[in-house]
Amino acid sequence: MASQEFDLIILGGGSAAFASAIKASDLGAKTAMIERGAIGGTCVNRGCVPSKHLLTAGELIYYSQNNEFDGIKLRKQRFDFKAIMKMKRNLVRDLRKRKYADVLKALPNVNHFKGSANFVSDKEVRVGKDILKADKFIIATGSSPHIIPIKGIEEIDYLTSDDALDHHKPSPS
Repeated sequence: MASQEFDLIILGGGSAAFASAIKASDLGAKTAMIERGAIGGTCVNRGCVPSKHLLTAGELIYYSQNNEFDGIKLRKQRFDFKAIMKMKRNLVRDLRKRKYADVLKALPNVNHFKGSANFVSDKEVRVGKDILKADKFIIATGSSPHIIPIKGIEEIDYLTSDDALDHHKPSPS
């Protein structure tokens, strides 16, 4: 089991974690960033970016059929949900690389660890077989959907916010 020491350990890989890592690197702090999921956090992966992309697509379709100008009549030429979702996935992948992975590689004092961190003491976390030690920690792990145990929920088809943004086919209406 390998043990490594750092000035700072950051749990998470979203915008708050990255802002912390960039500042720590600028100050010369030896830093570990631990992320169990995709770097970029909620905004890039399943929040602001994909939701605004899909909302824009929906607005274009809506306003092509419903505009306030009597002299403008547009018609919907084509709607390809799979193509829109593919474009959303490509946008997310590109931003994740350019704004997070490439930035992380350029931070000389930051080591990235992929996996779940578990505290083993007040100054140590375990990530896989590694023990990482530091006096200072930043916990910037974000959030994820939680299914509330409502009676009968397991009997219905439902989507979480994450499911809705990564759905590959439209729900029947």
